[in-house]
Amino acid sequence: MNIYVRNHDIDLYKYLNEEQILLLNKLVSVKQLKPTEQIRDELEDHLVIPVNGRLDRIGKGERLLGYVFPGEIDAEAAAFTAQPLPYFLRAVQDCTVNLIDRHKLQALCESDPDLKARIQAAFNDALCLKIVRLTHLEH
Repeated sequence: MNIYVRNHDIDLYKYLNEEQILLLNKLVSVKQLKPTEQIRDELEDHLVIPVNGRLDRIGKGERLLGYVFPGEIDAEAAAFTAQPLPYFLRAVQDCTVNLIDRHKLQALCESDPDLKARIQAAFNDALCLKIVRLTHLEH
């Protein structure tokens, strides 16, 4: 059995020091979603971190690909590239979502190599969590 223990409200923050968290928080914009509302266009230019509620990750043909729970990182694959993602996110219930602009995040990371390394480590772990869920937990 795989057990994922969260020690911060937002997974990304466990990789950062207090100063870096404050810098990152300046980039956050908040979006409120009602059930069935979607995040599509923002996925190409934003990192997505649900604060509360749950999002479904939906692929071609409305196929459920997985879930995004509060505190988890999503759309990290697009954070340092301009590649479109093959899915969108749909709110299952009322959600508050933090969005971090990709361009502002890139600029911040270029000015602080340590921050960039820490964020990339968080993205790698987020990807690993998705792979574990996809192959073992959610199906």
